[in-house]
Amino acid sequence: MMHVLITFSQENVPTADRKRFTRVEMQRVLLERNQYKQRLFELEEAIHRQDALRASKHEQLYPTTATSDNLFDLTQHKHRPMFRKL
Repeated sequence: MMHVLITFSQENVPTADRKRFTRVEMQRVLLERNQYKQRLFELEEAIHRQDALRASKHEQLYPTTATSDNLFDLTQHKHRPMFRKL
């Protein structure tokens, strides 16, 4: 009971002079933090979806003709001279 009176009386003390948050203030701060965190997750998810959509559109516009095996072969041959000596 004494704790409740101390906590209640701290609400009348200016914020700069208080040593602790009241329970209501802490709840408000945590709720606000959780809302910001949820919004951050939503924005990150939207960014990932946008990147995936952009990548799929790029693949549709510029389909790759070479498979990964062919790309390896192309890199192996790029060091060969273009013209052979006669």
